[in-house]
Amino acid sequence: MGTLGFITNLIFIAALIISFMLIGLIWWHGRMIGCGVTSVERLRNQHYAQKCAKRGYVFVNPYDFGLLENWKRFFNVRTIGEFIQRVLLPSTHKPKGNGIIWSLYNVHMNLRLNRLGPRLSIRPIAFPPDAGLDFYANYPINSY
Repeated sequence: MGTLGFITNLIFIAALIISFMLIGLIWWHGRMIGCGVTSVERLRNQHYAQKCAKRGYVFVNPYDFGLLENWKRFFNVRTIGEFIQRVLLPSTHKPKGNGIIWSLYNVHMNLRLNRLGPRLSIRPIAFPPDAGLDFYANYPINSY
């Protein structure tokens, strides 16, 4: 194996490693879209879940509408035709909403969906009182 073979093998190995890393990144972001969270919200939600568990509550992400509905909201589509028109073909459609205010999943209207398994006796709640006061204390709040 000469220099050319060595370089070819090195490029192949680098491409293979980068491909696995890219597949992992795509999987991770797809999972976050499916859960209806951003990277920062995922960290905040872990904090809220710990606070809720200490108080006997179950934390429910208010932006999680279910896997399929989250993907529909991400792509801003409702039907297969809209998916083809807006995602697979070039599109100039406007996004839904203003990008600052988002609709929430009404936890209290859908109690049955959140009361699964051994947690039947625990009252679900999205954000318990004073759950995040110490979490936000060091972060500035931007208001638009």
